Amino acid sequence: MFNITNKIRINVSVTDSISVSKVFANITRPGGGFISIQLKPSSGNQYNNSFTIPNVTGRYNVTFLANDTSNNKNFTVKTTFRANDSFKPRTYNVSVVTSIGYQTAVIKWFTDESANSSVKYGVSVSLGSLFGSNTTNVTFHSLTFGSLVASTFYYFNITSCDQSGNCLINGTFNFTTIPNPATGASGVGGGSVSVNDAQNVTKQPELLEKLPIQSLYERALSSFGVSRLAFAVAIILIFVAVTRDTERKNPKKRGKTKPYLTGD
Repeated sequence: MFNITNKIRINVSVTDSISVSKVFANITRPGGGFISIQLKPSSGNQYNNSFTIPNVTGRYNVTFLANDTSNNKNFTVKTTFRANDSFKPRTYNVSVVTSIGYQTAVIKWFTDESANSSVKYGVSVSLGSLFGSNTTNVTFHSLTFGSLVASTFYYFNITSCDQSGNCLINGTFNFTTIPNPATGASGVGGGSVSVNDAQNVTKQPELLEKLPIQSLYERALSSFGVSRLAFAVAIILIFVAVTRDTERKNPKKRGKTKPYLTGD
C-alpha cells in the first residue's frame, strides 16, 4: 500500500539466453490510461526505475515488457499495487473581505488540493451552532455570511476535506464588525469586517466617507422630525436674533459707514 504522490521503485528480474535489450513497465492508472517507463539494469538480472504515483487513488496494474537483442518479447509478467490518500489538505491565505455590505462578511482561503469548504462561527470561542458550507471540491474557497450584528466580535474556524475524507480544521480566527453608520451603535445592520490573524489585517473603512452631503442633510431633518420649510424658517429666525443681539451690544456701530471720496 502506497500513498499518492509517493515516489516508489518498480523492480523486475529478467533473464535471456541471448541478451536483454530493453525492459519496460506499463502502468495502467485507476479509471484508465497508462504510463510507460523504461527500467534500467542494476545488479545481476535486476531492472528497476523510480515512479511518482499521480494524485489518483485506487489500484494500479503493472505489465512488464522485455525485449532481447533478437527482438523476442515477453509481456506475461504482471503485478498490481494500490495508492491511498492519507494527506490532509493544507490551507493558507485565510482572509475576511470588507465593505461587502452591512450584515455581510465573506471568508476566503486556499488549499493545496481540491477540497470542500465549511466555516463554523459565533460570538464565543466555543463558536456555537452558526455554520456555512459548500460541498464542491475546489482549491479556492469563498463563503458568504449575512445577518451579522454590528460592533460585534466574531470567532470562526475553517474546515476543508478532500475526496478521500481527510479533513483539516484551521483556526480559531476572529474579526469585528464595524458600527452601523446609520445609528453609530450596535444592532442588526453591521457588516463590514476586518480579520484579526497573523496573515491578514484589513483596514476598516471610515464610517461616513461614502455618505454624500445631501444624505447627511436628509438624515438631520429626519432625526429632528421637521420639514424642509420649517428647518429653513428656523435658520432665518436664528440669524435675525443673532443680528439684533450684536447690534444691541454694539450700538455705536449702527448707521456708521466709511466716507466715500470722489475727486475732480
